[in-house]
Amino acid sequence: LIRFKRLEVTQIDEQKDHISVSGHNHTEQSASTITLQAVNVVICAAFESHQLDERIFDCRKIRGQLSWFTPTAKQLGSLPKLPLKYGGYCSLFTPKAGDAKLNPVAEGESQFLLGASFVRNDIDTSVRADEHEVSRDKLITAIPELDAIIPSDTQSWQARAGVRTQTPDYHPIVGQLTGSQRLWVMSAMGAKGYAFAPVCAEALADIMLGAFAPLSSEMMSKLSPNRKRLQTPLTS
Repeated sequence: LIRFKRLEVTQIDEQKDHISVSGHNHTEQSASTITLQAVNVVICAAFESHQLDERIFDCRKIRGQLSWFTPTAKQLGSLPKLPLKYGGYCSLFTPKAGDAKLNPVAEGESQFLLGASFVRNDIDTSVRADEHEVSRDKLITAIPELDAIIPSDTQSWQARAGVRTQTPDYHPIVGQLTGSQRLWVMSAMGAKGYAFAPVCAEALADIMLGAFAPLSSEMMSKLSPNRKRLQTPLTS
């Protein structure tokens, strides 16, 4: 049974037989303080994980913006049909019903996506027009033939921005926190979250349950939140 609770966590307390998570539950009508109890807690708060427990490495924050536009029928006929990877990446996609609730897309219409920008030490997630142009320039530099197809006027483009969480050795952070019996972490997927997250989540769940993990013990040591490479804070 999975129960979802939305909580602005302010404190995590580990006891001998349980762990407590306290925080604020904000609704449109009111705000209340709630404390939840669990056998184990996994912190998966990306670059904010360090704020929940200082034993978690304070990672590098890298802003990334994905941009997309609705191509004309003529443009659509000349755009790449398969996803491409270069210094960035691009792909056609067609939003499904309900997608517009999450992102400014035209449901049922083909869209062309390209990105993503790469801005260090920036956690702002507002849309920036200049990063549309950065992503376009990156694509045109890699594939000059698309210069006449990709519109140079990006004012009508849409976008969303997020923040990558990156360690100095580019490995994710997965495992049990030092000195803890019930507190775990999974974070720092960097720019490869879709590739890393499934296997990291499976490995963490298996370790918590005492089962065989899909990753070797050597690999798990390279992902450990307590590994030597994470003992020195970042300087930039």
